[in-house]
Amino acid sequence: MHFKDFEFKKGINMTMRRGVSLFPTETGNDASIILTGPDNRETKAMIYKVKVKRFEDVTAEDLRHHHLGIESWADMFREMKRHYPCFDRLEIVTLVYFRLV
Repeated sequence: MHFKDFEFKKGINMTMRRGVSLFPTETGNDASIILTGPDNRETKAMIYKVKVKRFEDVTAEDLRHHHLGIESWADMFREMKRHYPCFDRLEIVTLVYFRLV
């Protein structure tokens, strides 16, 4: 999974992706992923959980673990518009929660 902003917190992190993204949802070795950054850095992570919902239904609790520390719906909407200028609040998003290993 590629990140433009390769910053992560200790413990659980969350990233939001536009549309439906398929990730393994079981825990264990099958749920491991490689995270890559703009300078070809890599790190390994284990998926903790995956949620798919409309952006307008995203809550502060959903955002609590965002890897960049974004905590409000309005700030997350601005971030999504930065990456996807035509992004709309009615779009489906995938929230991927993970832990670095």
